[in-house]
Amino acid sequence: MGRRSLGSQTMTTDTPDDGARRDAKAQMQMRRFYDRLESLLKRHQPIDYALFAAKALQEAMAVSDRSGIIVPPHHVLHSIEANCRYSRGQNHDSVDKNRFVQVLNAYAEHEDPLHSGLIEHGIDHLFLTLHREQIELQHVHARGDLARDLRLFILDNPLPRLSAQFLNERGLTIAEWFTLSFVTWAVANCVPRGCFTKRS
Repeated sequence: MGRRSLGSQTMTTDTPDDGARRDAKAQMQMRRFYDRLESLLKRHQPIDYALFAAKALQEAMAVSDRSGIIVPPHHVLHSIEANCRYSRGQNHDSVDKNRFVQVLNAYAEHEDPLHSGLIEHGIDHLFLTLHREQIELQHVHARGDLARDLRLFILDNPLPRLSAQFLNERGLTIAEWFTLSFVTWAVANCVPRGCFTKRS
């Protein structure tokens, strides 16, 4: 495996053998993961599992302090699809909290090859993916988030080296980027379905 520099980022280049090994490992991980899902979900009918999962997700989102079960929405949706695939027609076991937690644990303990691959190409890609898969679905931003970010990154320039690096790489100061992001969010929330153009 080699490395080559592209601007300010370093990218990984794979040899054919590296790629083959990585692909074989990913396939083995996926087989184990889906075998585990099948063993957990095959005895439950889709109508029963989907209703239980939907109710658990609604209850988790209604708890403001997140003191209940952590229920990533994308994992719940995928588990409903998996249950439809693996369910056996002759089985009608009831779904309970213990089984649902076991299913969620299967997802939590699975190392997603996509995420591992994204790390190799840059931490930015990984965090963008995680944010779109989980964070923006599980957390509603409020004034406290804005105040914390302002204090951490902008007020009195607490991180001068980071600020200089950001300006050099992005062509914007952190304060300008923060302002642009907030304005974009505000405009998107004022327009149905978040559709807007530069003229908005």
